[in-house]
Amino acid sequence: TTEIYTLSLHDALPIYTRNDKKEIASQIRFTLELFVVVMIPAAIGMASIARPLYITFYGFGNTTIATMGTLILQFSSYLGILFGLFTILSTVTQGLSNNALALKSLAIGIIIKLILQVPATASFGAMGPLVASFVGFGVASIVILHKLKSTYEINYKAMMPMVIYVIISAIIMGLIASIMVSGLGIFLPSTGRLTQFIIAMLGMIFGGGVYTYLILKSKFAEQLFGQRIVRLKRKLKIK
Repeated sequence: TTEIYTLSLHDALPIYTRNDKKEIASQIRFTLELFVVVMIPAAIGMASIARPLYITFYGFGNTTIATMGTLILQFSSYLGILFGLFTILSTVTQGLSNNALALKSLAIGIIIKLILQVPATASFGAMGPLVASFVGFGVASIVILHKLKSTYEINYKAMMPMVIYVIISAIIMGLIASIMVSGLGIFLPSTGRLTQFIIAMLGMIFGGGVYTYLILKSKFAEQLFGQRIVRLKRKLKIK
């Protein structure tokens, strides 16, 4: 997310000075597409290996604690998508010299979070603050997306085939990683941190490999990264 943040700010500034709305819309779409390709699989992947990852950092404790910690980490993984999206969109608006929109949307998000915090905590317990944040920053992101669309006539519908393909690919990756984690848990039943770290890394490597292959097989990788991906596919003999 940090790299996309830097890239979006670096590219938005010179385009804004030329006041080319078509080029601005194209750059915003590229930034969002890059974000989708990176963040959605990252979130689903982390959620898939959440249990061994949680135990690696915090220890097993007991079954109840490990299960609750796993659920919180999984939800936090998906919440990271909205946090990342809001960060990227705020950066884009700053690059377009519209700090007021970034601050307005942030204020809306925080207000919604504060309003929902108590009832969400009462309803969902430890998950409550995360749920409140999810809704708050989701609304804040929608505010910015709507404003960018109306100002620069961005065609979000044109992004949907790529978004759907990425989500499907990420779900396949997540299923494979989850199966591997569960299977390794049977053969390596130890709840020790080192064992769980190995399980998490193997799940990440195999799942990440599947996602990378699926993305390289699609046309979307070439659309985003151009000839660099074409050369990589040739080296890997992926058609």
